[in-house]
Amino acid sequence: MKTRNRTICQTCRSRKIGCDGQKPACSQCIHTGRECSYPLDFIFITETTTQGSKDTTKQSKPKTNSSNDTSLCPRSQSNVPLALELLPKTPRNPVQDMVLLIMQSFMPEAELLTFSQNTQTQPRICGGWVEVLPMISIGGQGQALPSAISCLAASISSLRQNTYSGCSVSLEKYGSAMRLLKREIDQPRKEILSRDEVAAAIMCLTLTEAILPSSGTSWWRHVDGVGEWMRLWGPESFSLGARHKLFTGFRPLLVLKDFMSRKASFLSTEDWKRLPFESQQATAMQLLLSEASAIPTILELIDTLEHSPPIMTIYKAGANL
Repeated sequence: MKTRNRTICQTCRSRKIGCDGQKPACSQCIHTGRECSYPLDFIFITETTTQGSKDTTKQSKPKTNSSNDTSLCPRSQSNVPLALELLPKTPRNPVQDMVLLIMQSFMPEAELLTFSQNTQTQPRICGGWVEVLPMISIGGQGQALPSAISCLAASISSLRQNTYSGCSVSLEKYGSAMRLLKREIDQPRKEILSRDEVAAAIMCLTLTEAILPSSGTSWWRHVDGVGEWMRLWGPESFSLGARHKLFTGFRPLLVLKDFMSRKASFLSTEDWKRLPFESQQATAMQLLLSEASAIPTILELIDTLEHSPPIMTIYKAGANL
């Protein structure tokens, strides 16, 4: 009898398309927004108690929950977030631990304990994009994202300790991440996943600048980089999967930066308000951001009019010619 290849997910198998076997979700499913699942391994449990032993049964009751809660029992007792369980069942590495620290810092605990790639989480102004870090950071193509994750985790640790003794370490990691990021940006355009890694790395550095700023507007340059990455891909690329979560997570900071700079951006155009939400309904916050994205355009127009010479001055200058 022919056995199934367990490195191919069920979704790709049923659609008869190529699968790279990445876990917890393959690249095909991540970027198409489909639910990814792999064949389950069966676990056999041998019964060790006898039917007539009441004492043994009584002793075992405190260690078990009802049948309805069996699947949640290990997670609730050990408080292991589902986001971490999505990571491959391999020996833990420092990047996974740092990803968990970042998610704990930007996601509510209730969501973190029940999070999965298809979960509809509550909208947030800052850090909503960290939900895709477990997926993007697994099997990465470059070194910029792990370095940026390390940099952000170090800045979070410094902030939690309420001292800036770790600033030198954070600055050293920041410089290293910037060099690796520049090296990857200078490379020829590669596959979609690697470009997503670059965007996530930029956002990690953006939050690092927000936590330990070198100047009041130092994070603007990183936001501009993310904005350029989004603009080059086009609005239709952000309607599904991890791309959509990246867009909805990045968008608040881009709109905030437009307000502070009083400059219009591509986000105020109708295509960018409509196309990313063709497949998934916009939340109330995203609808608000769509309306708010038009305000920087008005602010820029006001500034232009304030610094323009009065109409009568222009008229008189023309009459003297």
